[in-house]
Parts: sequence; C-alpha cells; structure tokens
Amino acid sequence: MMVRLFAISVALAAVCSLSQARGQETATQSAAAPSPAAPSPSGTATADPAALEFFEKEVRPILVARCYECHSGTSKRLEGGLRLDSLAAATKGGDTGPAVVPGNIKESLLVDAINYGELYQMPPKSRMPAAEVAVLTRWVEMGAPWPASPAGETAGGPEAFDLAKRKAEHWCWQPLADPAVPQIQDQKSKIQNPIDAFIRAKLVAAGLSPAPPAEPRVLIRRLSFDLVGLPPTPAEVDEFLRAYEQD
Repeated sequence: MMVRLFAISVALAAVCSLSQARGQETATQSAAAPSPAAPSPSGTATADPAALEFFEKEVRPILVARCYECHSGTSKRLEGGLRLDSLAAATKGGDTGPAVVPGNIKESLLVDAINYGELYQMPPKSRMPAAEVAVLTRWVEMGAPWPASPAGETAGGPEAFDLAKRKAEHWCWQPLADPAVPQIQDQKSKIQNPIDAFIRAKLVAAGLSPAPPAEPRVLIRRLSFDLVGLPPTPAEVDEFLRAYEQD
C-alpha cells in the first residue's frame, strides 16, 4: 500500500513539473512574437519596433515585388485607383473601397484578393506562395504597422499640376521689367555691358570669382557646340582665329 501511494505521488509530481515547463515555453514564445499593434482612431497603426521590423523585413519586400508594378506612385498605369505604397493609400483604397482595414482581415480587400476571393484575384497571373499570403494576412491582423510616412505624403496620386502656380514661379512667365543695373565696386571686373554687371553681381553674392576669358580656340569650340551641336572644322577655326586677331 505504501509503495503504491509513493508511486502515485511521484507520478503527480512529474505531471505538475511537465505542465509548468510547457507553460513557461508558451509564455516565452508569446513574448518573442511581435505583438499586434492597436489601430488608432485615424486608421493608422501604433506599432512597436518589433512590428515595424516585421513590416520592413517581411511585408514591404512582398508589396514591392508583387504589388507596386500596378499599385504605386511609380506605376505606368494605376490599376483600380489603388496604391499600396503607403498606409494612407492602402486604407483609403481604390475604386471598390479600402484595401486594408487595420486589424480586420475580413473587411480588408487585400486579404480577400491574395486568397483569390470572389471579387478579386491578385496577383492576376498566379497565386502568391502560401507563406507570403500568411505574412500579409498576419500583417493586417497585427493592425498593419507601417513606419511613419514622410511629410507631405498623401493617399492620393501624384500632386495635382497647378498651372497658375507654376506660371507664377517660372521666370519665363514673369512680366517684362526694367531693373536697375547693379553697381560693381570691383575695379578689376571687366564690365563691357549691363548683362556683365548682373552676372558679376550674382557671382559676388555667391562668393564666386569669374572664370578667366577663354582662349580663341576654346571659344570657337564652345560657340560651335552651342549653335550647331558639332565641333568646328579646321577651316572654321582658322577663319575665327584670323577674325579674333583683327578684332
């Protein structure tokens, strides 16, 4: 009887030790895995460093390789009005709604598409490997962590072309004016016409000195390339040198 009770006690102690070991192992694994990021009211994810590292190492390479050709600011043709190169763009979505709803895989069209759902099948040519599907699904489930976007990045496409603003800033659209010719104090400056004075004033403001006059052979080459895009012929060089000496 005593032997049987002793054996039962040893067995119970072993079971308790095994349960404690498994509990510690589970706790260690949970601590090591990236914790889900809680979506903020604005639709972005408040992510910890581990979650951001998961995005950069696992998620972004998939998006670049599988999605950016048709769904980014560099796409030749933006398909479905959808961009996936920023969190703001992904949560805004395209023609049929948000592609990513942080923390909600059922409402995220991206997850449905990569699983070849009824509405979309993406990428259209072939399914992603199961491992990549799992990564993107896990990312959305985590709250779609994404590093802070640079200032000025928006969910829309490229910045709208503002013709009026461009015309107001570009020199060729400025009204004709008659500015005063700058007064150059440097007596060594060879000011031969008002244009030289404007150029010299800009050089002085930038702390630069004018380059020395070009030699005649160098000058004729510069003129020829500027005017016709070709080097001067030997005859043209000789003619220019004679004219230069007589001037």
